[in-house]
Amino acid sequence: MVRRFVFPALCCAFLLTYVQRSDAQKSHSGEFSKQFTISSASLFRVMVDIDAAEVRLVKSPVDREARVTMYYSEHGYQASADFDEKRNRLDISLSKKSWWDASDGDGHAEVLIELPPAVEIDLDAEIKAGEIDVDLGGLGLVGLDLTTMAGQVLVDFSEPNAAAMDLLRINTKVGETELLRLGNARFKEAEINGGIGEMRVDFRGAVLSNASAHIDLDLGETRLRLPDEVGVKMAVSKFLFFSHLELPYDFEKSGRYYYSKNYDSSENELFVKVSPGMGGLRID
Repeated sequence: MVRRFVFPALCCAFLLTYVQRSDAQKSHSGEFSKQFTISSASLFRVMVDIDAAEVRLVKSPVDREARVTMYYSEHGYQASADFDEKRNRLDISLSKKSWWDASDGDGHAEVLIELPPAVEIDLDAEIKAGEIDVDLGGLGLVGLDLTTMAGQVLVDFSEPNAAAMDLLRINTKVGETELLRLGNARFKEAEINGGIGEMRVDFRGAVLSNASAHIDLDLGETRLRLPDEVGVKMAVSKFLFFSHLELPYDFEKSGRYYYSKNYDSSENELFVKVSPGMGGLRID
């Protein structure tokens, strides 16, 4: 079982060290800025592939316009954003030319992605290292798949999603992760995987009538915040070395499940399955 963590942990530790080292190197020689008008009524697919950067992803101020802005070292990075109008697909990439060459100015980049609120979007993003600050409130996301290898991650749905989301998937390997107001994502199914570090997951918001979430944790302290106005049914699968579980006082256990006091009377239901690893789990 220990070997499950060793190789990914070593790789992510290297990435995290790189992020911390490069934080002091904030010299930019390159700038990339493009706008794309989304005229098609079909699903807008956005693919993001970033090696290392400070990344912000927010709602565009223009209903049907996507914007991409990047600042980086031309010697250290290669940036691109390609829009395929026929397939209604936007590919955004910022790649590090060499992880081993840390010349002055190569270790820092900034990315701002603004997505149009008036179209339905399927977002797939992989960010290897950096600080990620994402507010997806008010968009029309039908799918979200976010993978990060190392760094600090903040994902917020400050406003309700304009579409029902089929699948919300977030996978973080190493670092501090905070997921706020995920109920506003209006997901049908959520898969959240935490690797090594501290994780806070908040399910408050406009939860769909029947939603389910599976949270798989490896190593570290985790805190879940459940919505007060939604009936919650929860299953906790304890890991062999799992240390501590704190539950709200008004939850009751029946068989293998825990139920909120309003479960039987609530119109909306959230089923949460938690598979804790090694560390504490607190549920509010």
